[in-house]
This record gives sequence, structure tokens and C-alpha cells, in this order.
Amino acid sequence: MTSSLLEIQTRALALNSADVPYRYIADGNTISGVWKADDSMWTQRFADSEASPNFSFTVRLNAEKGTFKWFESDSGYNNGRIRAYRGYNRGFSINIATIIIHFVRKANRAKAREGRPEQHFPVSAVKRPLLDLLAADGWKSRGFTI
Repeated sequence: MTSSLLEIQTRALALNSADVPYRYIADGNTISGVWKADDSMWTQRFADSEASPNFSFTVRLNAEKGTFKWFESDSGYNNGRIRAYRGYNRGFSINIATIIIHFVRKANRAKAREGRPEQHFPVSAVKRPLLDLLAADGWKSRGFTI
């Protein structure tokens, strides 16, 4: 038997810690995981990495059935004037502007990182703790959603 919606949200929010580069946010029947790119402890580490600070992972819970659907997104680059999205849900859509921006940003980061240890922020670091919590509690994944 799965926990109630409130119980699982409380347990998910208990995963938040100053020691991890992500945070979970509960709203209604959803729980979202996002990077702490705006947290002063993590800002420079994100600047030194290849991670997109705009990545988010969301699960939409159906407490009646004990199931959830998930959605992950990455809004890509947005400086206020130019937006290049590399959002995805059922695969990965990409355009030429996104590719160019990726390589320009990668080259700039490489120059800025010289002499400093490399930081890695795989998206699984945001997803895995929440998915493990839901699986351990008996929630069943119904795949992805839009």
C-alpha cells in the first residue's frame, strides 16, 4: 500500500538538504526537483559545470491509484533577449541555435575552468532520490506525460 499524498510529499521534502545540489518542491499533486543554481553555495559549481541550471524533473501523483507520471524539461538558454529551447518530453528535440549555443558555452566554460576541478551534475542526481523514494513506497510509474 502506498502512502497518502501528504505523507509522500512530506517524505520527498525531507530529502532537501544543504549538502545536495537540488531541491524538491511540492505543489498540489506534483513534486518537482530542480537544481540549486541560484544558491550561493552552488552557483560557482554550476558555472564551472556543463549542467543546465534550467533542468527540472516533475512527478504528477495519482493517490487514488498509487501511480505517478513524470516529466523532465530543460529550457536551455535564456538571457532575456534570446531563448534557445532544448525542451523535451517524448524524446529530444533540438535545433541548430541550441547546438551552436551549447558549443559556445562549452568553450567559454572550458577557459574559465582552467586549473579548477571539474564539477559534474548529472540529471540522475535530481531524479534518482525521488524515484527511489516512490518505488520503495510502492508507487508505480505510468511513464512520462506532457
